[in-house]
Amino acid sequence: MAFARGSEVYGLSVVGFGGTKPQNISVLNNQNGGTAYLLPSMPPELQARKIQPPKTNFFTNTLWTKAYQKDFKKFHTLLTSDINNIHIRNQRDGLTRSIIYQVSDRLWMIRYLEAGWSESDNYQQLPKYQKIWLDQFYTESREDNIDWLDAVKDDLSLWFIHAYKKVMDDKALSIGDEQLPYFKAMIEDCEEALR
Repeated sequence: MAFARGSEVYGLSVVGFGGTKPQNISVLNNQNGGTAYLLPSMPPELQARKIQPPKTNFFTNTLWTKAYQKDFKKFHTLLTSDINNIHIRNQRDGLTRSIIYQVSDRLWMIRYLEAGWSESDNYQQLPKYQKIWLDQFYTESREDNIDWLDAVKDDLSLWFIHAYKKVMDDKALSIGDEQLPYFKAMIEDCEEALR
């Protein structure tokens, strides 16, 4: 390491060698007056992540059902309402979109991580389509080929149904494959936020 003449390096420690008998130290130490400068050795400063990338599946590792509990309870109230008019259906659709946009927020929190994070050994079990979807390293692949998007939509629809059932437990209405087209249509409406 070379420094410009007259520059100063702060935070150095000095160690002395040889004591009072210069014949007991090496020629180099003797030339330096028996002193050696030590550079500071500090541990790296780590930045806490606000979100941990998923190791096996975005929907199960990142989307904690409890965070959506309030919204799914409102969703259930709308589904079980005795009134079924355009206002109730619009509220239900709006709430569904709101949950999808919250999922999108989690997606973007992961995308703000350093590109290439999914190439680490820790994330080898994460499906390829989710790596393409989540990691900015794959931005070009994401734009060139959108096959990954269908898998994301399918998984998001299934997650929505499972999360609703988990929150509402035995109160949950029977929502199955026949409702998947509704959720997929809602996801299609919000597709730009998921790209």
